[in-house]
Amino acid sequence: MNTRIILAFIFLFESILAQGNGTWDVTGYLSVEAIPSVMTVYWKVEGTMITFGIVSQSTGYVAFGISPDSTNPMMVGSDAFIGSVINGVASGRDYYLSAQASCSAGEGVCDDSAYGHKDDVTVLYGDLINGVTRIKYTRPLIGSDAAPIDITIGDGSVGFIAAYGSSTTIQYHANRNFGSVNFVTGAATVAADTTDLKAAHGYLMFFAWGLLLPLGSGIARWAKKFGWWFNIHRLLQSVGVLATVAAFVIAVEFSTSHFDTPHKIIGLTVLCLALIQPPMGILADKWFSLNRDGTPIFPDYTHWLFGWSAVILGLINVAIGLFVFYGNKYVALVIAYIAWASLVAIILIITTIVMLAKYGTKGEH
Repeated sequence: MNTRIILAFIFLFESILAQGNGTWDVTGYLSVEAIPSVMTVYWKVEGTMITFGIVSQSTGYVAFGISPDSTNPMMVGSDAFIGSVINGVASGRDYYLSAQASCSAGEGVCDDSAYGHKDDVTVLYGDLINGVTRIKYTRPLIGSDAAPIDITIGDGSVGFIAAYGSSTTIQYHANRNFGSVNFVTGAATVAADTTDLKAAHGYLMFFAWGLLLPLGSGIARWAKKFGWWFNIHRLLQSVGVLATVAAFVIAVEFSTSHFDTPHKIIGLTVLCLALIQPPMGILADKWFSLNRDGTPIFPDYTHWLFGWSAVILGLINVAIGLFVFYGNKYVALVIAYIAWASLVAIILIITTIVMLAKYGTKGEH
């Protein structure tokens, strides 16, 4: 037989195995809306096996895992399925999530088979139609590997985690949720939808660091020859700092883990810089004297350095936040903000050059 024909049959056979020969029928299955308005998980216990069906309003990978803690489900320590549909072919594997990082030397998001453990997952069916991913798979109630690699599904309540990505490559995702479920009775509790809270956080941060604080900093830099500059600067910066504090409180409310990603770490840094700025600004104003010999390092130069550092980091972190929240789903929005932030930066730079050329350093503290 022609070699090409043989290879074609082999490819077709492997595709059928990967796709599974089942159907999407979930009649009689129990279900939970794991991520409100986005992801629903169906399941049915049959003997020693449990079959899951995941429906997600997304086109990238989907993940559903069992957490060892039903009262505080977390990604780390979970026994998870991660799968996707690529070119009409569904695939997925059994993962142990030992850390919030890519798999390296057996640590991180690692599939069981990569390090000598048994992959208990069998994909039965999958499709991707009109932006909706559906994957059906089965696994044993009692896994082949000892805890913590595999978590036993019994007749009590267990924690679960759910997530989806904007691409088929496993990466950091803000699109996730958690809860607890009894796979025998179907009783479940799901964490509240945090989409609105995340949106409010983003709006406040854009309002503060994309508008008010850069404008207020620019006024302090270029408008000191006008008598109104200080009051306007103080108003803009005060409102901007208050918006930042409000956004931070909202972020703490919806986050399940804290300060473990660049966006969160930069956000905390920006908040700290923002909070120490008002006291330094007040001191700079109170201690200002026309008779002084030069500009003191503290509080004037320190206030200037910390202020502009916060503005730059804030502009950058809003872009990171948009990417984390939206991923590849709204690329145009992320690009639009980057264009806006770049425009703000260009205006700041050009205005500084023009003002220095025209006035030098006159009128500065």
